[in-house]
Formats: sequence, structure tokens, C-alpha cells
Amino acid sequence: MRIYAMVVPQPLGKKLAGYIMPLADKLASFMPALKTDLALSDIDMTPPEYVGASISSAVILASIIFLGVFISLTQMDPPYPQAHLLAAVPALLLFFFDFLILLRYPHILAVKRGQLVERDLIYALKDLLLHMSSGLTLYESMARVSHAEHGYVSQDFHEVIIETNEGVPFDEALERLALRSSSDYMRNSIWQIINAFNSGASVKEALNSIVTTLINEQKRKIRDYTQELNMLTMFYMVFAVAIPTVVTTVLVVLTSFVGTGVSPELYLFVVLTCILVQIFLVVIVKSRRPLVYFA
Repeated sequence: MRIYAMVVPQPLGKKLAGYIMPLADKLASFMPALKTDLALSDIDMTPPEYVGASISSAVILASIIFLGVFISLTQMDPPYPQAHLLAAVPALLLFFFDFLILLRYPHILAVKRGQLVERDLIYALKDLLLHMSSGLTLYESMARVSHAEHGYVSQDFHEVIIETNEGVPFDEALERLALRSSSDYMRNSIWQIINAFNSGASVKEALNSIVTTLINEQKRKIRDYTQELNMLTMFYMVFAVAIPTVVTTVLVVLTSFVGTGVSPELYLFVVLTCILVQIFLVVIVKSRRPLVYFA
């Protein structure tokens, strides 16, 4: 998977990481969860390679900022004294900020990928159940679903089919999928299918049970989101309507006693603060929204 937060391409990042591999290897030893996050986010790099590439990317970005600020300060008339020290401050801050973000990025990608898998999982399993009900085997049905448009679920099923065609036992390929999936619901679904497949039980009944459980879980998420949305909507209306009106009225009344009016700067500060809070609430609402498809 492409690392959009990294300013250098992945092959170049691996090459640059080779020059600082001892340092990267030492830092990676303090991050045991990084290996799992890289695997779940489908990033084809080892933990030391990723840490080294992250350091290289942060250094390059910080160097660009340093040069930009330094050149700007030296072009002033007269030139700013100790411009290199002043330019180093934002460069160092950006270096640490970018490096920490990159270290967290695989986990963010893994969580995002898991959410996208869960979004498509119900319809993929329904499609799988439909093919099995028409008389196809589990392997043949999964092969059909792997060519359908079910996002990452189809991609994961396609990898199972490829591994099976290469000689890996079908149940072992399913186990590998369950172990590397970043979605808890995907893992649970695959394990239930494996248990039914190995025990000789009806896979169709297992799929029916899995789909019903996932639908109920999806409905629960929507109910929880609705309750959160009611509270967030109340906060949004408070900061969009109530607080600007009340604060402005109070300022006008208080300043009338001392003979001064409300300055444009103060009023602008109140308005901008309310706008920022509203944007923050909108971002929260969007981030909390469950990723679901509606039939």
C-alpha cells in the first residue's frame, strides 16, 4: 500500500533507510506493535526499513522548511541576525511532528482498511451465500466473489484463491486470511467458516448466522451514532447560534458601563472561535459516522 504521508517514494525510502539501518533497527526494537501494523496495513516494509524511511522523509521535509525560512530571513533588509538559529526552530518541530505522524500512520491505515472491509463484508458474504445456494462449492463461490466489486474483501478472497491454486490447502489459506486481516468482524467470520468447513457442518447455515449477526451489529452502530449525533447537534447549535448571540450581548452591556464599545478585533475573535469550534464538531461528526452501505 502506498504511504501518502511520506514525501519520498517507498523504494527510495528503503534505499535511504539502508544508510541509517543501525539507528533504525535500534528504534524499531522499541516499537513491537509496528510489525503487526505494517502487516495489517499491507505495507511491504520491515519495521527497521519503515523507521529508517520515516527518518529520511522527516529529514528531507525539515531541510526544505529550514532552507525556505533561512533564505527568507537572509533576504530581509537588513538580514535577520542569527537566521540559521531561527530557521532551525520550525525545522526541528516539523521533523519530530512528521516522524511521529509517520510512526502512527501504519496503525491509522490498518484501522481504515479494517473499516472499509467491514463496510463491504455483509454484501460479500451475501454474495458468497447466494453462489453456494445455487450449488457451487465454497471454493468456487469464493472465486466468484473475488472477481466481484466488494473492495478489500474481494481482494482478500482473491489472495486466498491464488494461494490455493499455488498448492496451499484451502483451509490453511483461509487461516492465513484470518490472521492477517485488520477487521475483527472479518476474522471472526473467516474462523466460523473454517470451523464449519473442517467439521463438516453446513457452511450455508454458518454464513446465514454470520450475516444476521453482522447486520444486527451494523444496526447497533447506527443507533449509537444517532444518539451521539443528537448530542453533537446540540453542541453545534449552541456554538453556532447561542454563544455568539449571548457573548455579543454581554459584551455590549458590559462595555456600555465603562463607555467603550465592542472593538472589531474582539468581535472577530469571538466569531472565529465559534467557527473553529463548529469545524471541530463537524470533523468529529464525520469521523464518528459508521461506514455502512444501505440496501
